[in-house]
Amino acid sequence: MEIPGKLVVRTYAPARRFILLAVTVLLGLAAVYLMFELGRQQAGFDGIQAAQERARLEDQIAEMQNDAHQLRVQLDAFDQTIPGCANARALVNEHLEAELHQVYAAFSLAAHADQDLKTRH
Repeated sequence: MEIPGKLVVRTYAPARRFILLAVTVLLGLAAVYLMFELGRQQAGFDGIQAAQERARLEDQIAEMQNDAHQLRVQLDAFDQTIPGCANARALVNEHLEAELHQVYAAFSLAAHADQDLKTRH
């Protein structure tokens, strides 16, 4: 058996190539994320303050929703004790709508101030 003079033996390692590619992509993504966070920090974004503001607004929303629930309970009680009291029901409904508009207005104002808040819906 005769071996030709220009025989080249190459190792083919697809797993090594895939692992190298995956590590490179992950390092690239990590670098992009770190640059993004550095840009936010240099622009004056304070993550701790934003989280505190978000928590305060969520507490305010929960309180307003609790108030709305209590008003609905009162409405049900009025409907059971005084049948046909449409005027009282209309007043309570107007009040509930005003409360909900306040909640959504506060949330949308906060969302404009903090773009990350939009992702929390």
